[in-house]
Amino acid sequence: MDVRPMMEVVKGAAFDILQVAGGCPASLRHGRWLDLYSGTRSVGIEALGWGCFEVHFVEMDPWVVLDVLRPNLEWTNFLDVSVIHTAHVERFLEQAERFRDTSPFDYISVTPPYTEVDYGVLMDQVSKSSVVGEDTFIVVEYPLRTDMLDSCGCFIKVLPMTICFSVGI
Repeated sequence: MDVRPMMEVVKGAAFDILQVAGGCPASLRHGRWLDLYSGTRSVGIEALGWGCFEVHFVEMDPWVVLDVLRPNLEWTNFLDVSVIHTAHVERFLEQAERFRDTSPFDYISVTPPYTEVDYGVLMDQVSKSSVVGEDTFIVVEYPLRTDMLDSCGCFIKVLPMTICFSVGI
């Protein structure tokens, strides 16, 4: 199987940081989450459990959507607060207005297959998309050997390994 969920320890640390950064140490600030390269849905489901009221999942593989993602959302009773986009992340970012309403997301998780993306190109595309707003937090999971820049476009790096970005003004 090519589905690789985010490690629990990494996910836990990322959510702890987001809670403090958002000013709500007991939960996430109430908002919308975009889960790019969602796979099993583990990050998006976690976001719903920590206070987000809606999650959009973007996954290109129809098998993963039908046999993994959708059943997991049904099993957790989160299907009614979830929107699944069966699309390539790059296409979704280019045409985000067609897939959803026009307001930016409060949180975005980016957990691509490590060897199949150019992180510089991907983060540039994210920064130019309408999914990002002035106060959006972005969590990016990448392998340690990746040369991530200290800043990427209008994003400010907050933490190594899993990076939380907020849009700089």
